Amino acid sequence: MIPNIETGYSIPEPSTAFLSEVKVEVSGPSMTLRFDYDRNGDAFRSGLRFNGVRGYRFRADIHCTAELIAFFDKLIEIRGSAWLAELIAAMPDDLKSSARTAHHFAIYIDSTGCFEVIANGWEAMKEEMGTWP
Repeated sequence: MIPNIETGYSIPEPSTAFLSEVKVEVSGPSMTLRFDYDRNGDAFRSGLRFNGVRGYRFRADIHCTAELIAFFDKLIEIRGSAWLAELIAAMPDDLKSSARTAHHFAIYIDSTGCFEVIANGWEAMKEEMGTWP
């Protein structure tokens, strides 16, 4: 088994401090996960944006494996992903080379579950202070 790797991204505050559920938005080849959280009594928002999205799925908390839960509040890359291999195998042969930049990412959120995304890349969204939800 090839070990998962950490991407270096952690949610700015523990998901136990979230003020609302994770918000998911899909627009064309982009997917955004938004987090509203409390820090010392003030509301903040940030999130993750995935680009070149080829697939995504959600696993409720009770269906997450110990391997995924171990990366609590951290974005990981799943190496040797069977799901990514499945998506590439389903592509027409002449387009398979375009999938070389795709990666399988996952993030586990406390009491919510695990969001998994096959995408070319990701970026952390700028943190904003405001009033939410």
